[in-house]
Amino acid sequence: PFWNRLSITPITNNEGIVTHFIGIQSDITAQKKAEAALKEANQRLEQANLRISEDLEMASQIQRGFLPDESLEIDGIEVAWELKPCTELAGDTLNIVPLDHRRVEFYTIDVSGHGVPAALLSVTLNHFMSPFGNRAVFHGDSPVSPADMAEALNKQFPFDKERAQFFTLIYGIYDIEERILSFVSAGHPPPIYVPRSGKTRLEWSAGIPIGIAPNFEYKENSLRLEPGDRVYLFSDGLIEVVDPDDEPFEVERLKASLERLRDQPIKTVVRQVIEEVECWGRNRPFEDDVSILAIEAR
Repeated sequence: PFWNRLSITPITNNEGIVTHFIGIQSDITAQKKAEAALKEANQRLEQANLRISEDLEMASQIQRGFLPDESLEIDGIEVAWELKPCTELAGDTLNIVPLDHRRVEFYTIDVSGHGVPAALLSVTLNHFMSPFGNRAVFHGDSPVSPADMAEALNKQFPFDKERAQFFTLIYGIYDIEERILSFVSAGHPPPIYVPRSGKTRLEWSAGIPIGIAPNFEYKENSLRLEPGDRVYLFSDGLIEVVDPDDEPFEVERLKASLERLRDQPIKTVVRQVIEEVECWGRNRPFEDDVSILAIEAR
């Protein structure tokens, strides 16, 4: 058996009367097999795309599971955050977790690159820095200092030359009773300190990204928060959003927005900042992950 295409054409005489028919047969078995193979390949591709989409959604849910709970409440501080990934999976991550009755761990991380490789490292770092069952966060019964944590991460996650992968972070501990915020910066944009009244500050001792230099010594910053004082941590994706003229949002514009919104509730401020950044970019998709974590002393 074979696939046969048959075409029949009538032939007429001068009076328009059909006198003959011309029939042509063509073996199109190869064409039909190619069409069937293409259809099967498309079906396999659709199934593969569906599996990939389902896997990405599951991975995205796992990532979101590491973020702070929307209803998180911690005595002594008010917390607000937003994370807008530029693809299904994010290289940015953040968290704030009580370590004991008086100290709270917080961090923001930005892994270089995008997609699955960045997301895998992001999830690994969340595991590493989780206080639940991970003694890397503690020295005996006391939390390790932010500088020690940065140096531990620096040794544990050296720069990957093949993938050129590294990450930046701000890691800190807030003592609720003393209202002392201690943190270390590793290549991350500097936090913005917005007091209830007084001068905004964003100049701090900063270090290089994690993994770049194995023996780098990170220095801590310390800040005492009065009730109503706020600290904002954010990724560079927030200030690098550009308008149609390729002008970035920049840290000074962010600082001005935070000062202008000083009297608004902290959750309103974070939401408003994200809206301003989206408006600045004319609501185009972000080209990098955008994240912000805000802490206010009560």
